[in-house]
Amino acid sequence: MSARGWCRGIALAGLGLLSGGPHAADTPVIEAVAAGTAHDALFSIALEGSTALAVGAAGVIVESRDGGVTWRRTQSPTGDGALLGAAIQGERSIVVGQYGRILLRTGDREWRRVESGVDERLFAVALNAAGRAAAVGAFGVILLSNDGGENWSRCSPDWSRHVADGLEPHLYDVTVGEDGAVTVVGELGVILNSADGGASWVQAPGGRRAGDQAEESWFAVHVRADGVGYAVGQQGAVVRTADRGRTWERVDTGSRANLFGVAALPAGHVIIAGMFEMIFSSDDGLSWRPVNGQDASRGWYQGVATAVATDAALLVGQGGRISRVRADLLE
Repeated sequence: MSARGWCRGIALAGLGLLSGGPHAADTPVIEAVAAGTAHDALFSIALEGSTALAVGAAGVIVESRDGGVTWRRTQSPTGDGALLGAAIQGERSIVVGQYGRILLRTGDREWRRVESGVDERLFAVALNAAGRAAAVGAFGVILLSNDGGENWSRCSPDWSRHVADGLEPHLYDVTVGEDGAVTVVGELGVILNSADGGASWVQAPGGRRAGDQAEESWFAVHVRADGVGYAVGQQGAVVRTADRGRTWERVDTGSRANLFGVAALPAGHVIIAGMFEMIFSSDDGLSWRPVNGQDASRGWYQGVATAVATDAALLVGQGGRISRVRADLLE
C-alpha cells in the first residue's frame, strides 16, 4: 500500500468552537477534553509546561494555557490552508502547513508569517532550546533554522544516495535534539540522521527491513532527552532507538494498524496512536497492550504530546478531538 494514501495532510473541513472542563472524579482511561464536528480534524499538538498548541484543517489553531484542560481558538493568518505541524520551546511557537507556510509567535503576540523559500506542503516542525529548528515536508523537503525559525535554508540531501531511482520521498516527522542532531522520518523506509546541521545525512540502520524495496513508511518519531525514542508507521511498524536516532531496532507490538503518532515518557511509558487503534507500553517497549475504549477504536488520532509532570499524554485527531490519556490509569 502506498504511503501517500495515508498522507498526514488529510483534507477535511474546518474546526468548530472547542470547549473543555475540569476533570471528573472518575476520570476514564481516555478522557475527552474537547471536540469539534464530525468533519473537523486536528493533525498536530505541541506541549510545554502549561502551554499547549494544536493545529489542523482549514488553518485552525487552538491553544491552552492550563496544560490542556481548556482550549480556545486563536486567529490564524493563513486563510483556509491546513496547518500540519506545531512546536513550542520557551516563548517561541512555530506552526507549518500547506503551501510551505511557516508561522511564528513569541509569547502572546500575534502570529506572523516568515518566508520558507518553498511551496511544498510542510508536515512537521521541531525546535530545541538553543533555537535550532527543522521542518520537513513533501517531495523530500528539509528546512533548517538556527535562529528560532526567523530564517530558513533548504538542506535536503542528494536523494539518489538514499532512495532507489532518486525518488524524493514525503517526509512526515522530525526531531531536533538539544545537541542539535536532527532525525527525519518518511516514506520509502527513510530514517535519516544529521549530526552536523544538515551538511550530511546518514540513513539510520533499522529503518528498512532486509530486502525491503521501500514501500514501508514512517509517520511519526519521538526521541526523549535520554536518547531513547520510537518511530511508528504503516501496518503496525515500530522501531526503537537508544542512541538518539543513530540506530534503530524493530519492535513487535502486535499491531497491524497504520500508526500516526507516538510519545515516550521518562518513566518508560510509551503511547502510540493511529487508525482505529491505540497501544501502550509501561516498560519502555518490552511489552505492549491495547488501550481499550470506543474513542480509541472508532476513529483516528495523529498528534501525541506528553506532559511529563503528570505522566500523561494529550492526543488530537478526527472530529477535532483533544483527549488525555493518563499513564497511571493504564498500569
